[in-house]
Amino acid sequence: MATKMIKAKVVRSQRLSRIYKRIWLASDDFSSSQSLGSFSLLGDSLPNRVVTLVLGEVDCRRSYTISRFRYDEEGTLRSFAIDVVVRDDMARYGITGVSAEKESSSVSNVFINPMAASASPVVGVEVPEGIVSADTRPPGPGAKWAQNAEVGDEVTLEIEEKVDYCLRGEFQTILLVEPVAIPAAENIAKYFHEKVSVKLPQGKCEVLAWIPHKADRRVIEGVEPIWVRPPADFVQEGVRKLQELLSGMEFAEGISSQVYLWVAISSKTLEKIRPKIQSLLSSFPAVRVDYVAYE
Repeated sequence: MATKMIKAKVVRSQRLSRIYKRIWLASDDFSSSQSLGSFSLLGDSLPNRVVTLVLGEVDCRRSYTISRFRYDEEGTLRSFAIDVVVRDDMARYGITGVSAEKESSSVSNVFINPMAASASPVVGVEVPEGIVSADTRPPGPGAKWAQNAEVGDEVTLEIEEKVDYCLRGEFQTILLVEPVAIPAAENIAKYFHEKVSVKLPQGKCEVLAWIPHKADRRVIEGVEPIWVRPPADFVQEGVRKLQELLSGMEFAEGISSQVYLWVAISSKTLEKIRPKIQSLLSSFPAVRVDYVAYE
């Protein structure tokens, strides 16, 4: 598998929402003829475009979906963006800081909308009783990098000729994802609509996604996602919703693989949900499944 290492710089950092930061990266290598071959593999011809960041002195690697590309007038790639889930104060205490049991407009209105906020809306603000952190997990290497990323920061990128979502003739697909993979689901749903649904009336793409709060929903082109959020348990509710989706799909006789199930979630969640999915799929032999585990 061909791999290319290049140096890039942060050229813009945007707060998309409570839990997402969009980091724009650019490199002189993007305009190099020797690099164009690698980056052509990340173009619109693929359902999910992935780049790996090499972080820290120990070469910790984290892979992210490329959510946006920017080209110049001549069609040369100038920059691209990745959307990273962060766990800073905005994520912990934004408008989603209300506990599931005590969610009320009078309390939640204390905080400003994160879409219009800076990185830390709770600085200097006394957190009222009833407000809890939406996420108590410490940030991983990728989240830390994105939280602190500033224009001019350098990062090493690893480009591989790999595709982690691969249709093999299926005309129906289900994407079961957590927040870290929702940007990938957006790309895949767009690709599926353009390459499959417009050609086959029976083509169908469904997105089943876990989010910590309703404010974390994102628009996914051509799809009405099924959102699962607290207090529901993702493993139990996710499998139940998956069974409902599969039961509502059409299966023709004599065709071995008709639905492609793509599961992209954290490795810890995958440990719990995979046996239940495999048990469910024993009743749906025409479903092919791939698992992608995130750290």
